[in-house]
Formats: sequence, C-alpha cells, structure tokens
Amino acid sequence: MKHIKIESKKLLNCLNRVKNAIPSKTGLPVLQYVRLEYYENILIATVTNLDTTIEEKIECVTFESGTMIVPCNILISLLKKIKSCELILNNKDNVLEVVTLNGSYEIETTEVNEFPKCPILSTKNEIVITGDKFRDIVQKTLYACSNDDTRLTLKGVLWGNNVVATDGHKLSLIETEENFDEAIIPQEAFKYAIKLSKKSEKMGITTGHKFVLFNFDNTKIYSKLIDATYPPYKKVMPGASLIHFEINKNELIEAAERALIFANNLTHGITIELNNSIVHVITDKSNEEIECAMKGITKFHINATYLIETLLKFDTDDVKIKCYKDKITIVEDKHICLVMFLRGR
Repeated sequence: MKHIKIESKKLLNCLNRVKNAIPSKTGLPVLQYVRLEYYENILIATVTNLDTTIEEKIECVTFESGTMIVPCNILISLLKKIKSCELILNNKDNVLEVVTLNGSYEIETTEVNEFPKCPILSTKNEIVITGDKFRDIVQKTLYACSNDDTRLTLKGVLWGNNVVATDGHKLSLIETEENFDEAIIPQEAFKYAIKLSKKSEKMGITTGHKFVLFNFDNTKIYSKLIDATYPPYKKVMPGASLIHFEINKNELIEAAERALIFANNLTHGITIELNNSIVHVITDKSNEEIECAMKGITKFHINATYLIETLLKFDTDDVKIKCYKDKITIVEDKHICLVMFLRGR
C-alpha cells in the first residue's frame, strides 16, 4: 500500500538541511535517525542530538498518515545515487520501502517511541527579525564566545535588550531595540540558524524557560538554553577614556598581522605605542609606523589575534579606539567591543 509520493530531490534537500543536528559521536544509536511524520500532504523531517533539534516541513502527496524512524545517512546515500525522479515511500513493519521507476529498496527502521520527543516550548518571549539583521548581530558577537568547556556560560550568547558575548579577554555588545528577557543561547544554535537566515527575509525567535526556537518559513530549530547566570559584564564597561585615536582599520589589521609573525606563540602579544599622530606596532623584532588622528602619548600590550578579530567586525574604513587603564574599546553606532590588555611584557 502506498503511503507517500514525493520528488527525490525535494526529499534529499530536506534531509541535507536537517542532518546538521546529527551528532558525530553518540552512545544513542537512535540519534543517527530521522523522524518522518506524514499527514495531509505534508512530510515533517526531524533530527535531534538532544541539545539541538531541527525540524523541516515539505509538501508531498500522502495516502495515509503515520510516522517512521529511518537511519538518516543511509536514506541520504540512497537518494544521492538515484536519478531525480518521483518516489513512492511505503511504511511496512519496521521497514521503509523506497520505490522508483526502476527498482525498490528496503531500509530497516526502528520503533517510533525510541526517538526523543520534540521540545515543548512554553513561550516567554517572541520577536520577529529580518534575516539580514540577525546575521549582522550574530556575526559581530559570536566570535567573542569562549570555546572553553569548563566555562559553559561563556560558550553562549546573552540575548536580550543587549546581545553580548565574551570569553573574558574580549567582549562584543550590540544594543537592540527589542524588549526581550535575557536568555543564554549556545553558540552552536546560532551556527545552524545563520545558514537558514540567508534564505529567509524574516524569522522568529522565541524563548521559553528551557529552550529557544528559531522559526523560519518551513524550518524550526530548537535549542536548549544554557541554564546559568551570565557574568556581570556591565562592570567592565568603561567610563571616560584616558586617550583616543582614529586610524585606518585595514592599515592597523595589516600591521598587526605582520607583527604577529614575530610575536610570542602563546600570548600573541604585540605593543601598541602612540606618540602624537604616529602609532607604532612593535614586537622584539619588528617596528612599524602608521599615521593616525590623535594627540597624546600612551602605550599598551595586547593580543594581536584578538585585536585583528575585533577590528574585522567593523564596517567602516576608519575606527575610533579609546584607551583605558586595562583595555581598549572600539565603538560604531550601537556596537561596542572591548579587548583587554595583556599583563606584563
């Protein structure tokens, strides 16, 4: 008996999008499977790694309603080797039968109740945002997250009236116009969502007490929130600066990249020395001068990699850098970044 009729390419494209949530290693074999639910000419494909769940809805022709749990990579491998055609999918006892014009193929399935249930979201906050604005915010903050597994809180982005990310050495903050209660969203969730945002004019972001939902036209991404208290980042936000200067961003990036060749392999430390209208970028074996707009004298030691990463997040050709006792800040409209100085020399 027929259950589903669908174009092979449409099904393959859908599976290729949801498979991103399949874990590379797991002690639960069912996490390598995709849940296929079909009813009323709709097919919903769901994959989860328990932290992130991706669900996509596509149109098809259904003859019955039902659910089957299928090994995702095996089904994808088969579809890649089938010429683009119309498929019939039959849900037999613990078997998915894939029927083409030239043959049929059987893939063993598993019990429906073995697959984890989709998260239930108790709505706490909800906003609608353009895909362009979402990508701009994420790309300008995500780089500042920590990759240290012992600092789980800093591996996420604090999303609220301010969007904040920090690893303790650098910080990026963007002021938003959204009235949104704060939630710490894992950086992995943004990596999935940012790909889909490129094809969506608008998207929804909804948070509950335990989950966040990124809602696109036909795709949903659920992610567990990080259940912790974000560090009091406002305490490191600076007051009045000691000195500031304006400099061409690309010239400073290129000078820092050259200095990095001679910097300490562990600290990546370089010295920035300002003497009136000249900026010196210094290591023990290099010294380069750049003209800038400033008046004053100061000197600081900084991680060149952090400085370069931060400068790359700004859109303007010239940047205004403010110097403080223990850090610098770079500001553009509602975007502010901090880079802490290295201690010692």
